[in-house]
Amino acid sequence: MKNKKTIYFSKKWQTAGGVSRRKIILGILLVALLFYVCICAAIYFASIMAVRSENESLIKMYAEYYETYGNPAENDGAVGQNPGHLPPETSGAMFMTDAYSVVSFASVFFGEDGTVQVDTGTTGSITREELVATASALTLKNKTFGSVHGDIYYVNQTEEGTLVVLMHNDLLTDTFLMFLKYTAVAGVVFFAVIFFLAPFLAGWMVRPLEVAMEKQRQFISDAGHELKTPVSSIKANAELAEKELGENRWLSNVQTEASRMSDMVGDLLELARLSRTETVMGELDLERMILGAVLPLEAEAFDKGHMLETRTEPVTIRGDQRQIEKLLDILVENAMRYGEPDTPILIELSAKKSVAQLSVTNTGQEIAKEDAERIFDRFVRLDEAREGEGGNYGLGLSIAKTIVSSHGGSIRAKGEDGKNIFTVEFPAVL
Repeated sequence: MKNKKTIYFSKKWQTAGGVSRRKIILGILLVALLFYVCICAAIYFASIMAVRSENESLIKMYAEYYETYGNPAENDGAVGQNPGHLPPETSGAMFMTDAYSVVSFASVFFGEDGTVQVDTGTTGSITREELVATASALTLKNKTFGSVHGDIYYVNQTEEGTLVVLMHNDLLTDTFLMFLKYTAVAGVVFFAVIFFLAPFLAGWMVRPLEVAMEKQRQFISDAGHELKTPVSSIKANAELAEKELGENRWLSNVQTEASRMSDMVGDLLELARLSRTETVMGELDLERMILGAVLPLEAEAFDKGHMLETRTEPVTIRGDQRQIEKLLDILVENAMRYGEPDTPILIELSAKKSVAQLSVTNTGQEIAKEDAERIFDRFVRLDEAREGEGGNYGLGLSIAKTIVSSHGGSIRAKGEDGKNIFTVEFPAVL
């Protein structure tokens, strides 16, 4: 509903420096994912190497058996049993009995005399003609080991001819697939545990930082309130003294510095307030707010030699009206303060897809690329030559960044072609 107020960003998920616990939790999950993937990849690689080594060993044993005892298909024994002409205690018989219970072999021997001997294996999944054609093609590859149609092959060149062996290892393949399945199940369980533990880990990690930042905020707030009274007293006494003694440059300087001190204290208190209160959101007509904020500033801009130009279109965002008004004042006043005299200040508002983009552009000394991020830090003042003028002591843009962050937006500064452009982006209400 349009006028309904909602809490946009819960303090439960906020930490110091604009970092949310959600980001920390996401970081924990990403690190856990990377760790798990690396471990599984290492196990997977080691398993692949082990399976490959085992397959090569078995296929070589078949080739050795073939060279020693001849074609298994021509022996008297049934497949998977001890060939008839071998004594039960021989290693060849033991190999054939054990190996055929685990894997399936097929082979073709191309003799130097042109003869072809075929063992189609135990599965019957390949015909004699297909086997001979496949084996013939493999002899042309000049490779000893490899894979073809999902099977392992081994080509062994001897004085009598060329032996091509195909092996299909169902047991090892099934075992490997089972390993992948269990890995996936373990991964789901692992991440479920991490997902539920991550909030507690995030809280434990940020708690010391939250305590330190809370003490800092409390100090700033207390110091600001304590400074308000003496600063107000100094200003009042300077005004009374001026009435009694007349205009005096020393008293004028006291009043000017007292006013600057009062502004700084106000900004400090605003920063402390923003960091300690929740942002209450409602739907705002950003175009109307910009036009309303510019109107009272036109006279001040004219006095400083500026003309405020606006190019806007209807855009609605969710925001805190007081904070958005403060943001607009900061950006426009910053442009007036640091813009060259007799130059316009352009305020633009547009909607790009689901993003509301606000930019304030002034003509002046360009912001260096290395200062584009630093300019939003507290007490940073890049134009030292203007220290004598009234200013924000490096707090205004920091307040602006805090406001934008609390609204789920982003702010950036850029200097190009003799202009400085401050751009703010908010999620738009479609």
